[in-house]
Amino acid sequence: MQGIDALRYRNELKFICRADMLRLLEHRLTPVTALDRNAGHDGRYAISSLYFDDPQNSCCHDNDLGVGTRSKYRIRMYDYDSSRLRLERKVKNKDKCAKLSCALSGAQYQQLVAGDGTALLWDDVPPLLRSFALLVQTKGFRPKVIVDYRRKAFIAAAGNVRVTMDTHCCASHQLDRFLTGDGTRIPIQQRGIHLLEVKFDEFLPEYIRQTLQINTLRQTPFSKYYLSRQLTQQFWR
Repeated sequence: MQGIDALRYRNELKFICRADMLRLLEHRLTPVTALDRNAGHDGRYAISSLYFDDPQNSCCHDNDLGVGTRSKYRIRMYDYDSSRLRLERKVKNKDKCAKLSCALSGAQYQQLVAGDGTALLWDDVPPLLRSFALLVQTKGFRPKVIVDYRRKAFIAAAGNVRVTMDTHCCASHQLDRFLTGDGTRIPIQQRGIHLLEVKFDEFLPEYIRQTLQINTLRQTPFSKYYLSRQLTQQFWR
């Protein structure tokens, strides 16, 4: 598995925002940033993630305890396009994060969700996929929850800034419905409450800081995965 020291960390700040505040910030950001070129015509796209954990729910507990350096593993698709799956490992250390990602075929997806990573240990696959297959095989990592939301992303070259607005965050325990994108979804936030994330490398340009009025926003350690696990465990008891 790739060592923690080899990861490229970025700063990550999260803020809880009401819908009206998010609209105001969107209006302010539009003239001074660019939209994510991979998004649709309105700059928005859907994200759906299938999160994995071991039988002890170590990833979930590490988040709850605020363990200094912790990882989460997920299979992600965009706009419910199951022909373009990606395996991701997100590493979190306080207000910094790093992400490793690789493409995943349909057959590889089926092997991982079935809990059989044997073939992937020997196939010519990316290191991330091989290391995760080892966790599936030896640590019992299995799918735990689906997390869905809508995102609009703004980018700025200075500081390699990425500002994302996540709305309609939902969770589902119907794991077999991940690829189809249907099934019961439960909101994980109160109506009209959304999430603003700001990621950047070494510095956040002052004009972005002023545009967002960061000093007036309420920072949060918000974890979609952790809240979704809590919610689905209560709902599907």
